[in-house]
Amino acid sequence: MTQSTTQNDELLAEFLDEAMDSLQDLPARLGEYHQDAGNSDAIHFVFRSIHTIKGNAGFFGFVGLKKFAHALEDSLDLVR
Repeated sequence: MTQSTTQNDELLAEFLDEAMDSLQDLPARLGEYHQDAGNSDAIHFVFRSIHTIKGNAGFFGFVGLKKFAHALEDSLDLVR
């Protein structure tokens, strides 16, 4: 395995870990927003999480995930 491949594998692992952490927090944040629609911090957290996933998905060439995250961003923009 080359150093470049190892670095790419490490970056991908970091992306997956970060994405999973963000996704695990989304139900609680959406619940907070559901309880209090004035809680802009909760919906902004959700938007930032999806935005980060979208950007990283684009970096790795995960086109389907990037398009899906972009559509979620559009929906969240309407909520915000």
